[in-house]
Amino acid sequence: MSVANTIIARNSAAIGPDISGTFVSHGFNLFGNIDGNAGATANDLINVDPLLGPLQDNGGSSATMALLPRSPAIDHGDPAFVPSSFIPPMTSDQRGALRVDAGRLDIGAYEAEPPHYPVIDSLTDPQTLECTTYSGTTATISMRVKDSKGHPLVVQWLVNSEVTQTDYLPASQPTSGGISTYTAVFPDGVTEVTVVVNDGESDPVVQSTSVTVRDSTPPEITSIGASLNVISPPNHKMMPVTISVTTTDICDPNPTSQIIGVTSNEPGPGQYEITGSLSLKVLSERNGGGDGRVYTITVQTVDVSGNSTMKNVLVTVPKGKK
Repeated sequence: MSVANTIIARNSAAIGPDISGTFVSHGFNLFGNIDGNAGATANDLINVDPLLGPLQDNGGSSATMALLPRSPAIDHGDPAFVPSSFIPPMTSDQRGALRVDAGRLDIGAYEAEPPHYPVIDSLTDPQTLECTTYSGTTATISMRVKDSKGHPLVVQWLVNSEVTQTDYLPASQPTSGGISTYTAVFPDGVTEVTVVVNDGESDPVVQSTSVTVRDSTPPEITSIGASLNVISPPNHKMMPVTISVTTTDICDPNPTSQIIGVTSNEPGPGQYEITGSLSLKVLSERNGGGDGRVYTITVQTVDVSGNSTMKNVLVTVPKGKK
């Protein structure tokens, strides 16, 4: 027996299941099992699974076993194969399809079509948006996809590698496809969004984009006050003062506030001591010849994005009171 460009596999005899005896190989064959036999060449694939579909109607006048997408027989026939060297010329496979497709012969009686994949021809570009609420910002991502074979399509949207939405686009001839849209609230920062399209016949097609939500608006101090605005009498003691701050922020429900500085209109050491984020002690004292001492307390409020704002509150030790 002489063989070339042939699949011999999946037979089930107890001894020599695929080939019994010596054979002559002209190369570029695929043998499932050649145990106990001889004749294979370096150009043959031996002891491998051809990955065939079931015997069925794949077109043409007789049933065939299709080469599945990852079959090792695909594009591994004789690269020097010339259809016209046969009489009659071998221009078609067993189904009547083109004998050499995609540049090189496939091993066996079935010539697989070139790999087919759905096409994503538009996916929303990466977006950068301003934060609008505590929970984030609403953004919409859309994608148009088409399949030239008319297959039904499954579209999955993944956010940070987790599937959050699945859409189904029905089969349609001659082509199928449509638009899939994903809308969600995106948190502050960068969120990766990946779309995966599967036609059930080929490897999934994958593309990614991103949504960046930034907060560039500083918080607002709506009110600020001191538990002790006027200190009297000037008894030369350190008096505790607590600052109360009310704030609002577009994206951060709980911005933080703290005292970042204290100044006095009357110079001198030891006039104040900051005891906490919003507490301090000030010296109940003033210069006799002055108009009263004024402590200016500066409070800074910072949101989670690092935006900040400052506001002052005054505590006075007035003139004329003892």
